[in-house]
Amino acid sequence: MKKVLALAAAVLTLPAHAEMIIDGSSEATFKQSIEEMLNSYASSEMKEAFSEALLQKLMDTDPLTANLSGFDRLAGVLQATETMHVTLDGVSQSEIERTILSSIDTKTTSSDKDKQVANEKHCDLDQHVAVLIKDIELIDLMGPTAKVTVSVTNTGPFAISGFAVSYALSTDGRTVPWETDDYYFNEVSGGIEPNETIADTIFVHDLYDDRVSQPLSIELEVVDVRDYEGRFLRDPNVNLLDYPNELTRLDCFETN
Repeated sequence: MKKVLALAAAVLTLPAHAEMIIDGSSEATFKQSIEEMLNSYASSEMKEAFSEALLQKLMDTDPLTANLSGFDRLAGVLQATETMHVTLDGVSQSEIERTILSSIDTKTTSSDKDKQVANEKHCDLDQHVAVLIKDIELIDLMGPTAKVTVSVTNTGPFAISGFAVSYALSTDGRTVPWETDDYYFNEVSGGIEPNETIADTIFVHDLYDDRVSQPLSIELEVVDVRDYEGRFLRDPNVNLLDYPNELTRLDCFETN
């Protein structure tokens, strides 16, 4: 969460810059426009946030992905990127920055929450979702990106509508990870029924360091699970847009 709050502060305090517009008349002019926008930011954090927001803008705009969600939406991303220079033609840099702020809103920490009382229901997340890593590959998706394929199984007694993991992406043999995220949320279109397993993909963007190489490994931990009405099983201290900020009322496995 510290990373999210720091990014929010960085976006809000950005110095004024000349408005730049994406020129999508060709793939070459599109690439040049994006490079010029990225070069206007001094920090690697802002460059990463801009690239992620650009991908979000594409998914929200492209007819192939705009009306989809969850895994179905991610499955259409690669095809959407083939014509992204046309889809994003005329989009301004400030529009992408507004997308960054909108994304931050979904991850904002709730600072005024009361502490949980000792006898409050406290569900064991690991008994409700099992996430297994199936494959990791390096691809070019608006820059060097790790595509992590996982399987997700609902091991609990009721359907779930979404989940979040924390991750640390590393190269085997290196001590310090390349990228970390403490809250990577996925809304699952159609949910996951008890004992059902789905395929999912985690994208880790902007791995520009020349030392990033295979074999890559990633450590995952389930940090949030939402029941079929969107309520959390354990307070994640995160407010999600369009999700109720309340504990599930369903019976679930409890941690002793």
